[in-house]
Amino acid sequence: MKSNFFFNFREIFDDVTSKFIKVKSSQYKKNGPTPIIDQGKKLISGYTDQKFDLKELKPPFIIFGDHTRCIKFATTNFAIGADGTKVLKPKVDADHKFLYHFLKSIKIVNAGYSRHFKFLKRSKIFLPALEEQKRISKIFGKPEKMIEIRKLAINKLSQLELSLFSNIIEINDNIIDEKKLGDIYDVRDGTHDSPKYINIGFPLVTSTHLKINKSSANLISKNDFDKINKRSKVDNGDILMPMIGTIGYPVIVNETNPLFAIKNVALIKKKKNSPSNLYAKAVLESDLFIRYINKLKKGGNQKFLSLGDLRNFNMPIIEEKKHDQFILSIKKINVLRKNYFKNLNLQKKLVSSYQYQFFNQVND
Repeated sequence: MKSNFFFNFREIFDDVTSKFIKVKSSQYKKNGPTPIIDQGKKLISGYTDQKFDLKELKPPFIIFGDHTRCIKFATTNFAIGADGTKVLKPKVDADHKFLYHFLKSIKIVNAGYSRHFKFLKRSKIFLPALEEQKRISKIFGKPEKMIEIRKLAINKLSQLELSLFSNIIEINDNIIDEKKLGDIYDVRDGTHDSPKYINIGFPLVTSTHLKINKSSANLISKNDFDKINKRSKVDNGDILMPMIGTIGYPVIVNETNPLFAIKNVALIKKKKNSPSNLYAKAVLESDLFIRYINKLKKGGNQKFLSLGDLRNFNMPIIEEKKHDQFILSIKKINVLRKNYFKNLNLQKKLVSSYQYQFFNQVND
């Protein structure tokens, strides 16, 4: 391929990050007029009430995760997550989707929780004639649509879970009691200290990393890891939930031997006679719990849930038969979700492989 089809990164892209409103993760809302795009895996991570209009810049935009290396494509205006989100705008006449697919084909070394934009800026950008860009973009657009359809199906499963739980608690006869969460589960939290971070060690997981992934977490020494885990050891099947910022997004640990510590994260462990953790997770995702934390109004603009408040949450207890039926339904949904994710990841890998192989041919 002729060398005049290759350009330096700065010849093609402008970094327009400074033009966007930045929102801290602690200020994300579930709804609002302006979507928030950050460096996490989801295209939209939350919403804000802040409105703004980029008069000098119009969509689309390409978003790069400085820590995560995630690359996204946005066709509307948005606010950005305050940490590690880079917004790129082509400054030449080019097909934006073509450039998006080309950037996704670049293999950027994983430098842990270091910043990766410096590596991306060293890349050479392949830019053929505009008609050829559009043709290539169209080729990759078809499998991308299939990926979006699969993501939509997974989202529908989550909506089905919430609907199943709402249907149960809306029938008063199903609720036989209310008990404080701390009375029926072992409710703890992680450290509130800030251990020294090192290059090789154990991940210290915060609410941010629950949303993104553990691999992006800072690392701590074994001594700090053991110290935190004396009171907050995470085991398989436990529930983890942010206590600062975006509260109400619990996850169930699915690792045989979790080797990470937690900070500012709630840790909920099942007791012998506790309802299933799947049921507890459904309660903590429900409007019932969201209304509870909204009434607390802790920390002004920064949402904060204390350990005492979490333990004092009145959890509805349903009759055993209804509980077991609900858990059976959730398990069936989880099997479907697992298969959907498996197919989704396979589709992503195939598209990524095709992108890499196709664009690397231009170097031959």
